[in-house]
Amino acid sequence: MRSNNFLELMEKSGVKDYFNKFGMELNDLFTKEIDIFSDTYSDYEWIVMPHSLDGLLLGMVIHAVPPSYKAVNNPWEEWFVYNGVEIHHILYKNENPKCESNVMIQLGDKDHPEAVQNQKWYYYNEKNMTPFMLVKE
Repeated sequence: MRSNNFLELMEKSGVKDYFNKFGMELNDLFTKEIDIFSDTYSDYEWIVMPHSLDGLLLGMVIHAVPPSYKAVNNPWEEWFVYNGVEIHHILYKNENPKCESNVMIQLGDKDHPEAVQNQKWYYYNEKNMTPFMLVKE
């Protein structure tokens, strides 16, 4: 039942629609492990929002933002298509050996969710589009 509610949330929030528009099938990325997925990501904030970067398909980015009590250990994730290339960023509040770069998201930034603003984030580009915590190493 919980997984059905989660899939309904993904549809109502527009996340499913935008993954499909980006050419990333939600069913392929998420539903193979839907029970694990809904347990792991159900308390994340899922947001589809516009971004001002030129070259973005549809000018939109999908964000999965962990709740503040999980943000120290769990990453914020974003998906988008830039100049025809699928991008999946994994972003951490703290330095991480996998991270290639960092970015300071300023307070009042119009391109990123409020919950990630006024913080420095360390990130890397993940080639796998599957949500990070569902990837089995």
